[in-house]
Amino acid sequence: MASLETERPDYGDDDDDDDDDDDDDDDDAPSNGLAFLITGGAITAAVGLPLTIVGTRWYIRARNNPSFFSDIDQTMATVTLGFGVAGLVAGAALLTVGGIKRSRYNAWKYQRAVRLAPATGRTARGTQTIGVRVRF
Repeated sequence: MASLETERPDYGDDDDDDDDDDDDDDDDAPSNGLAFLITGGAITAAVGLPLTIVGTRWYIRARNNPSFFSDIDQTMATVTLGFGVAGLVAGAALLTVGGIKRSRYNAWKYQRAVRLAPATGRTARGTQTIGVRVRF
């Protein structure tokens, strides 16, 4: 019985060997940390600070006037304050990691500010091209 598998034609544009791509350093670029900075700032500003402030005020009012506030108010104040502090800690940790990653990325980017590198490639029809790659 005949095999249904067909062999893929070779058009010569497969880059299986990376011998000529030694000058291409974009693949080893470090993470820029922007996602960590944005997420950390959002968690700190939208969750950590408001819940900490509300929980603190609620807790102080419940402790100063125990006859007016019930035990559930003190419990809710403690829980709100706990989530607020947890949000502040998580946001600060993300901001710290994002800042470290961003500084490493900026140092990496500074080392590769402007560079000329030899380049080879292929056109759509498979013709080899040789030139110079300018990186800013």
